[in-house]
Amino acid sequence: MQMSMQTAMQTAMLLPGVIADDMFNQFNRVNWDRNLDPTNQTLLAAWRLHCCAQRDVSQPFGRHCAAMAAAHCQMLQALMLDICRSEPVLQQVLTHTSCCNLASAIAVCGAMCPAVLVLHPALVDLQCQALVFFAGKPSEEWNGMMLCIAQAAAASPHVTAHMLASGAMETMLQQLERSGAQGAVLLGAQDGVVARLLADAYQALVHAADDVLAAASGGSTAATFEELPAAQQALKAVLSGLTVDLGVAAGGQASISAAAAAKMLREEAHPVAGQLASALLVLWTAPEQRKQAALELAQASAARSCAYLSCSNVCAEGGPAAGQGLVNKRCSQCHTAYYCGTACSHADWRQGRHGRVCKALAGARHADQQQ
Repeated sequence: MQMSMQTAMQTAMLLPGVIADDMFNQFNRVNWDRNLDPTNQTLLAAWRLHCCAQRDVSQPFGRHCAAMAAAHCQMLQALMLDICRSEPVLQQVLTHTSCCNLASAIAVCGAMCPAVLVLHPALVDLQCQALVFFAGKPSEEWNGMMLCIAQAAAASPHVTAHMLASGAMETMLQQLERSGAQGAVLLGAQDGVVARLLADAYQALVHAADDVLAAASGGSTAATFEELPAAQQALKAVLSGLTVDLGVAAGGQASISAAAAAKMLREEAHPVAGQLASALLVLWTAPEQRKQAALELAQASAARSCAYLSCSNVCAEGGPAAGQGLVNKRCSQCHTAYYCGTACSHADWRQGRHGRVCKALAGARHADQQQ
């Protein structure tokens, strides 16, 4: 039985892309689910990942989380990017809940595996479309979405920078601000938490610039980022003036409402944050960085039982934990990526994904062995 496009899209949007290592191990140990048809295998995988959605994304993620993020983003790429450009299709397929889950999933996947944002920037544009389409309608799902995205942004400067560039961050701030103007207490007991997390996300962007400048000071890229120090200092100065009102320091309590805090961030911090994000993205999306991102994505994929991200055998066993066995085969060149069979191995090579990184994976494996 083949899954309809609409069912597959809705399944993809339900996947939050968050999975704990112990859950991943359970996922690989199950035997009975191999007897399910492809549709129910996919739905079962969606349900398992959905059960892990309530994890605090500020905590470090393991390699299996990055693998799940990579696979989920590949699913979104394959099922949605081409057809979700048209408003009628969005209205037909995206529901109130799926908009929230879609926007949240892309943010969380970016926090778990920043390489997907570098290689697939259209995902962030899709996230912004979902936020705009949703238009801040009051609901419990909206509360959860705003909190989840804010947590992901606070945990990952890459998520923040891409959201600033796409307009998704400004849309979030506008929706927070609008909710207060409408007199709706949408966040309940968490009122103000989202605004503080977004302020933390901007602060993390300042720290990320520190790391970039420190690395550039001793390398050949120093002259490339003349605008970076000025943009960093401008955002740092703005945030310093907003710290007391927003309650950013030490998780303090904000002295203003979430809507007022969102307005302050949008009017005062957002413009300079956008300039800093643009400067950082010049580095993070440069050709050499894209090569590094491709390697990181390949390493994340190699943690799966099948490194072919378009593999439909979502309940496969094997992979690095099982080693070379009857149910999977390791690439004979890099000895890093595992596949559930020769069909997936050939498809991954034919589509150019593994072929571009096979030698790099082999080099990384050799370097690890020398340490």
